[in-house]
Amino acid sequence: MKKMLIICYFCGAGLWQTACHKIFVDDNPANTPLNNFDLVWSQVDEHYPYFQEKGVNWNTVRSKYRPKVNHQMTGEELFGILAQMLGELRDGHVNLVSPFNISRYWDWYQDYPRNVNWNIVDSAYLRKDFIYTGGVMAQKVGNTAYLWFESFSVTLNKTGMKYIIDKFRDCKGFIIDLRANGGGLVNTMYELGSYLVKEKTHVGYLRYKTGKGHNDFSDYYMEYFKPNDEGIRFNKPVVILTGRQSYSAANIFPGFAKGLPQITLMGETTGGGSASPLSIHLLNGWILRMSNFCMTDREHHTFEFGVEPDIHVDFSPVLERRGKDALIEAAVMYLNR
Repeated sequence: MKKMLIICYFCGAGLWQTACHKIFVDDNPANTPLNNFDLVWSQVDEHYPYFQEKGVNWNTVRSKYRPKVNHQMTGEELFGILAQMLGELRDGHVNLVSPFNISRYWDWYQDYPRNVNWNIVDSAYLRKDFIYTGGVMAQKVGNTAYLWFESFSVTLNKTGMKYIIDKFRDCKGFIIDLRANGGGLVNTMYELGSYLVKEKTHVGYLRYKTGKGHNDFSDYYMEYFKPNDEGIRFNKPVVILTGRQSYSAANIFPGFAKGLPQITLMGETTGGGSASPLSIHLLNGWILRMSNFCMTDREHHTFEFGVEPDIHVDFSPVLERRGKDALIEAAVMYLNR
């Protein structure tokens, strides 16, 4: 009797609906360290989309780590080896989830200088009387509207967004701060995009793995920002602040928005992550998560390694000591030029 595994992921060109697929492995495989290792390696081999971009020879990786696995090892020892192997992919979307630990690759932002100080943003710019609705904190800064999106894990509130846009309609422009946004719901990213366009606008492409080969992909599907039904839209220029902690959906959003007429990206290159992860249950009950889709801009440039800003602005320790944020100050000056 074959053992069934269930793979769940998000799919659809611009729809991003949850889907589950059943796969079958060898007849009733035993829950052993070697079998779990082989399952992790083979599923990554078949489903991971960025081997070429990362320059990773997955067969060489297998040869490096498999000899370290034996039937006598503990679960903690196996977890350590699998975590090291998955780390070779240098991908923040690749995780191994066990009851006692979660593997992670965080070098995509930890190897870089920080470019935001939340205490300064909170005290000097949002202050005590900011507007808070649907995961958005908004405040008037000078003659601009400042919006802090800490995460896309919350669905935007259309009524709240309309209130913010109406309240600040006389400002010179809007600042969308994504510097500490690690992503979340892709639908939230598309929802935010709906406030940037007045008509259906092509912003990039999506493709996904269709076979076991490293180059087995679907055709590219065109991705769009579509205006929302209520006609709510930022009616002034928009500056999007980015940094290395802008990841996943918060990496794709500026990549899609870059090049739109009223949009300027400012700050530092984003952290990357251009796919929605799928999940696979192992024989021992652990969960393997990995990137599965590829997102690109309109010229098919990948977002996996981050999106470069239009205007590079470094975080300033000098201004920080004065209680000011260099990027917000630069954005305000840019919008008031």
